[in-house]
Amino acid sequence: MPRPVSDEAKAAVPDEIRRRARAAAEEGLRERLRAIGMDPKSAAEYEEMRGKVEEPASQLRALIRSLPSGSRERVWKRLQGTGELDESRLVDGLAGDRLVFKRRAREQPMPGVPLPGKRRIRIVVDVSGSMYRFNGEDGRLQRLLEAICMVMEALDGSGGPSGGRSSSSGLAWSITGHSGDSDRIDFV
Repeated sequence: MPRPVSDEAKAAVPDEIRRRARAAAEEGLRERLRAIGMDPKSAAEYEEMRGKVEEPASQLRALIRSLPSGSRERVWKRLQGTGELDESRLVDGLAGDRLVFKRRAREQPMPGVPLPGKRRIRIVVDVSGSMYRFNGEDGRLQRLLEAICMVMEALDGSGGPSGGRSSSSGLAWSITGHSGDSDRIDFV
């Protein structure tokens, strides 16, 4: 594990090297922004928004990490004395059978049976024209952007945006928009 650089060693670095390092870092940032199609103004706006939602994003990240693994599947338990009426047992109920109900229950998977798929989260957002039109009155678009930024930052700790692919934590997520023109606009 590398040791931290002392303040004295940092102060001893010549100004020319600092300028070159700063220029290289700025060029790297410009190149990264070009690669993801973001201009410097948008990057600054995103960083400002990210600063606003940093604390709630870390709280949401902790909540996501504490979610149960989903190893217990919810199934219908049939032939129950109470619960919802099982439509497939109506004739049996008319004949006097009392076990004509079904209930949802969690059940451990059978040994050797593969576990169900990964947990999935799909975030659907309103991107209609009214979001922009009424933003000046109630700030709805700004609140939506902050909420999505918070969710993305929280999920980033669980594997990051993966375009529908799974993250390392067993969580797959996507962001989709809907508007008056289209019912599905895939973002992430």
